[in-house]
Amino acid sequence: MSRCSTHSNFPLHDPNAEAAQVAWEYRHLRRADLVMFWFPDSPTNHQPIALYELGTLVGQGRASLVVGTDPGYVRRTNVVTQLSLAYPELRVHTTLAETNEASRTTIRASR
Repeated sequence: MSRCSTHSNFPLHDPNAEAAQVAWEYRHLRRADLVMFWFPDSPTNHQPIALYELGTLVGQGRASLVVGTDPGYVRRTNVVTQLSLAYPELRVHTTLAETNEASRTTIRASR
């Protein structure tokens, strides 16, 4: 998924841009057959919106999920524990490379 807010062309001064971006993400997360989440090394940033999106998708149970967190991600234990309760078969990966490969494997298996 492309996140416009991280690109230099995101219209920061447009008061409607953020809401439009959130609406786009909302629609497309629910349309996706596979959603990958990566939580990078961050001892202080919890990534609350990504956690919310992950929790929402887990609750709906519709899309295939691939999830990874760097060992240094501040909420890694929460992510691993919550997902082990909701999806005991889901492995939470520890590197971005593993997470990407798991996504590719899931896509190949669905064909």
